[in-house]
Amino acid sequence: MTMSDVGPLHDLPEWVEPPRPPEFHPRGGNSWVISRYADVSTALRHPGVEAEEPEKAIHALAERTGAAFPYFELQLRCFLFSTNPPWHAKARRFIRQAVRQIEQALSLPVSGEIADELLAATPRGVEIDAMPCLCDDFPDSVMARGFGVDKDALAEVSRRTTALFNSLKRQLPLRVVRDYEAQAEHLAGLLDRTMRGTPTLDAIRAAGRQDGEFTDAEIGALLAFLVLASTDTASTLLGNTLRLFGRHPEIVAAIRDEPDLLRTGLDELFRFGAPIRRLALRMTTEEVEIGGRVIPEGSRLLLDAERAHFDPAAYPDPGKVDLRRGGPPSLAFGGGAHTCVGMLLGRQIAATFLARLVERCEISLTDAPADWSAADLTRRLRSLPIIIQDHAPQAPSTARKETTT
Repeated sequence: MTMSDVGPLHDLPEWVEPPRPPEFHPRGGNSWVISRYADVSTALRHPGVEAEEPEKAIHALAERTGAAFPYFELQLRCFLFSTNPPWHAKARRFIRQAVRQIEQALSLPVSGEIADELLAATPRGVEIDAMPCLCDDFPDSVMARGFGVDKDALAEVSRRTTALFNSLKRQLPLRVVRDYEAQAEHLAGLLDRTMRGTPTLDAIRAAGRQDGEFTDAEIGALLAFLVLASTDTASTLLGNTLRLFGRHPEIVAAIRDEPDLLRTGLDELFRFGAPIRRLALRMTTEEVEIGGRVIPEGSRLLLDAERAHFDPAAYPDPGKVDLRRGGPPSLAFGGGAHTCVGMLLGRQIAATFLARLVERCEISLTDAPADWSAADLTRRLRSLPIIIQDHAPQAPSTARKETTT
């Protein structure tokens, strides 16, 4: 089977709203909704557009109330998709150094072995929830091996960092900020206990401390962000893609016939299963022109990546999964200067697991409805009930043998 045999999958994902095409219009006040792919991409790369920094709002709240939120402010500053230069550029350099250290401790064979062990331990023929059993467990296991730390401890770091990340979705009253400050302080202690004392982490911390560039608290908060960017993103992508495979086994069959399709079509799978709904808010620092419209300085830009992924101007017949599409890159990891620093690790983690799964297993969905956790910025499956069986490769038919001899 080839991808030309699969045909169009006109049933768009249920979270996409076909009656609302990609658009570009004022939302009211100084806010603009942007969801055409070309316009979102332009906004991500325009020099007159920067990220809105939530840390500033929390700092202003602290000054008004006489309170102090040092741990929460620090963790917000280390969510790099919501920060700007010069801190953003300096912190990205550190994260890139950290990723190189982790890659030295990992390799494709090591990641493949972890996938094999996990799949071998997965029960066959009975219903399981793939989210905790597979989609969460595999990224956590890989990153824990890379750092040299306990998997459960790293999963706890990811969970608590995710809870703080969810603070970005709305304006926060004082009582809620106080709660987030307590959570951030607890996370800082957890990081201090967990994310140190291994060769990889010692090398990362030494690089961060060099010439006094970062404090230990900043290094810990940045590592928490890297854990989140690598594990949560990969976990969400895996869950969404496994559900797509379960709904459309012909895609799995095509990949089995031509394994390179998984590598070349990864962006297409991420387009359908992207964890990012809307990118972190952007602000114009000058009058800018995007998509033929002039946007005043000081305007807020709401970038709808989810709808941009189904813009027919960028992806003809957007309801079709075409692993040969070769279209523009997905926005699953953002774009421009704020492209996710965990992108390479996240892609490697997802691709390794999917390749092993397709090679060894058959997936079928149960009748349970999809249980989505849809926040303002992200979309993730809370649970994914599936049944896994071993894949038994079919021997070539007699007719085929006669044809090829």
